[in-house]
Amino acid sequence: MRVLATGATGALGSGGASSSWACVFGIAMLIGSAGPVFAQTPEGTVDIGGHVSGLRLKEFDVTDTGIGINATWQATPIIALDGAFTWFPGNDGTAGRRIEHQQRVLGVIGARTGIRRGPVELFGRARGGFLRFSELDGAVCVAVTTVPLPLECQIATGYTAFVTDFGGGISVAATRRLRVHVDAGDLMVRYGQEAHRSNGELANGFVSHNVQVSTGVVWRF
Repeated sequence: MRVLATGATGALGSGGASSSWACVFGIAMLIGSAGPVFAQTPEGTVDIGGHVSGLRLKEFDVTDTGIGINATWQATPIIALDGAFTWFPGNDGTAGRRIEHQQRVLGVIGARTGIRRGPVELFGRARGGFLRFSELDGAVCVAVTTVPLPLECQIATGYTAFVTDFGGGISVAATRRLRVHVDAGDLMVRYGQEAHRSNGELANGFVSHNVQVSTGVVWRF
């Protein structure tokens, strides 16, 4: 499959997930062997904050903008538990396609590791979770006679997809407690039903690669 998103091009192929895992664990190995030039985040540190996120759903040619909360707990000097919850409200106007009006909720949790030098921290992460497509009001695709129904029609009645997320970013200390971060990743969404895709292709379950970029602030405890 091909991916085209503003500011990013190229989807991960069949080796995309393994390459992302290799990147995450490569950072962990680098941390373990790092000398005094690189510092580690103290064990037990907690970051809690909010973010604004842009998600490009390649399958439907739609870009969502949402807001959310995120938290990180430093379980060991090199591994942290990382989670985020993001709400995408959709377009509440009358213009646009049906999929653009649909609200979506994304929840992910997983592992994060990074290296820090002075106020700057570079990190990589691997997370799993869900992407919930809300149910739309009114009749949905009542005039569509294609069997099976197009994917867009099927998820319009409400659907929860399994997702995995591989990415990373940079976090910079604005004060002793306040940090600003920017991160990006490949959100892989698993559509499990038999359906006609947006390009007309019949598929019995597939994975779509989607670019997600977020920025926000956290308070470090």
